[in-house]
Amino acid sequence: MAGSFDPGKPLRLGSVDTFLMEDAFWQDKMGKPVANRDFLRALLQYGSFESFRFHCSDERHMARLREELEQLAGADGCRRVKLSLQADLLRSLGEDPEEILHQGDFTYHMPHLMELRNRLALPVCVSGVTHSLDGAWMQTRFIQLLLAGPKPFDSIVCTSDCAKRLLEEAFQSIRDGFAISFGASLPAPPRLARIPLGLSEEAFETSDRGRCRLELGIPAGHFVMLSLARFSPRHKMDLAPILETVQWLKAGGHLPSFTLVLAGSGREPDLDLVREMVSILDLRQEVRIEGNISRERKMALFGAADVFLSPVDNYQETFGVTIIEAMSQGLPVVASDFSGYRELVAHGRTGFLIPATASESGTPWNALMGLLDASSVRFHQAQKISLDLQALSQAITALAANPRLRMEMGLRARARSLRYHWKAIIPLYEDLWTEQRERSLRERRPDMQPPAAAPLLIPSQERLFGHFPTRRLRESDTLRLSPYGRVRCREGFRPILYEDLRPLLDDHRREFLLRLLHERDWTLKEIVEAARSEFSCSKDAVMHELDWLMKHGYLSCIETAS
Repeated sequence: MAGSFDPGKPLRLGSVDTFLMEDAFWQDKMGKPVANRDFLRALLQYGSFESFRFHCSDERHMARLREELEQLAGADGCRRVKLSLQADLLRSLGEDPEEILHQGDFTYHMPHLMELRNRLALPVCVSGVTHSLDGAWMQTRFIQLLLAGPKPFDSIVCTSDCAKRLLEEAFQSIRDGFAISFGASLPAPPRLARIPLGLSEEAFETSDRGRCRLELGIPAGHFVMLSLARFSPRHKMDLAPILETVQWLKAGGHLPSFTLVLAGSGREPDLDLVREMVSILDLRQEVRIEGNISRERKMALFGAADVFLSPVDNYQETFGVTIIEAMSQGLPVVASDFSGYRELVAHGRTGFLIPATASESGTPWNALMGLLDASSVRFHQAQKISLDLQALSQAITALAANPRLRMEMGLRARARSLRYHWKAIIPLYEDLWTEQRERSLRERRPDMQPPAAAPLLIPSQERLFGHFPTRRLRESDTLRLSPYGRVRCREGFRPILYEDLRPLLDDHRREFLLRLLHERDWTLKEIVEAARSEFSCSKDAVMHELDWLMKHGYLSCIETAS
């Protein structure tokens, strides 16, 4: 029950996030869904939790998650996993709540989970992870989170110091703004904890360079540069200045024979744009474009490369999984001195950081944020970020000319990458969650009550939509079995039952209610109390049955006069 958590026991985790992306095309091609799925697999593999319950949106998502979990962890890894529907969340949290509700992105379900937790007065801790944090819509999510009433035992897992600093500034700015504009005091945000993303065991498996180059058709003696990212100047980085720099180095004779591999994900228009730039710069012989590659192909490209390039210029970046993947493969990294990237690359030791300069003016794009399409704003904001192309040229030529430097930096990069193994990351999560649980128990009071004020994030259906239907059932109304319902019962007819409703309905409860209504009429209050006494269930459970019977014409209502 709600007050029976034992701090000495393993954690009981839950989530209303399946950690999977609805659009299957991007599931293996974007940073967040890939990182979330890898986190899920690592949690099942290395976690010491007691159980993990996923509250899925519907039966289709439940089936997909079950299949995905079996692929990720096998039957043994899934033995502690339970699946249920979000529609049953209120009952499950009320009767048997998890201690931690963790989300793969803190900006989606986390505010509503906190508000629900507060309404139920449960000692449940809520946590979530940061990913991209830019855009006007994200500011709205930050405001929602504060309005939801976070507790000191809630937390946001920041994957980088960059993300943590951004959230500190954002939350304080919102709280200051509310105080100045409305004279209102907003609660403090959840705890901001710093835990990076990680890599799985397979990411550290290296391949023979000669074999990879032979497999890919890359000459053995070429200097090979690899960039792996989403092909989009709106969402990742502008490749034009980088290609122009490579073209300039080639024309000046500053590079040995080389191959630049541009790999990653993208729709055909994005790939066509890069092909056009390569053609304009006459780099078709030196540049290879590898779009929407498999994991096996990606590992072969890492194996064939000498250096990794990640000159990002987009504010949506707060961490670089591809950077630590490259480091785990023993590659020196040339990356922007930008966002979370500077936390990953040790300048001069594991690679080079290229200075980035932001324009003095952010207008009009900052002012139009929230009005323009988010990807358009990202593009125009990124056009006001410039990299030091002279420093980029020097870094590339230094690495191209010095195989020993590449080897030494690569060895140090691989050693540094070991701290990002999921085996080392998952215990950090469990330490955080354990602290959260212990604090929630310390702050739990026997007289803890739900807040008196109505929720701010969830509209009152009765208040807003009460005038939509002809009438609304009241406890004093009388229910009776309709003539149609009596005939259908004698026929043994079974109405259509949707898959998503099956977990909410129970044949025994429904038969019990029909037997009672065969005998006589009942007020709504009387029949709910009788069913609850018989089955030790909630009022909501009984109402699911009654509403379904009403929906299919089995019951009629005699409205009590006002």
